[in-house]
Amino acid sequence: MRAVSLFSGAGIGESRLHEIGIDVKVANELIEDRAALYNKSDSSFKMIVGDIMDKQVFNELLKSTPGKLDLLIATPPCQGVSIAGKTVWCLSN
Repeated sequence: MRAVSLFSGAGIGESRLHEIGIDVKVANELIEDRAALYNKSDSSFKMIVGDIMDKQVFNELLKSTPGKLDLLIATPPCQGVSIAGKTVWCLSN
């Protein structure tokens, strides 16, 4: 199965997917340090760093996505349980 991962973080959610036959082809993460950590643990995919609300980042994501996908993994930020809380979300909107 081929997948795209959005809001990937450090790839913790996807860490076992390869073992069960799910191949992440493209991943996206807003925070560069988290994306770099994900790339260190698995570099078999294309990582796109940036906000998917940014037109350039979104277009890069679309361009890099392989033709047929079986799975879209979207693990949005969890401000409700993060240390920053809703402050980060409010400041970005």
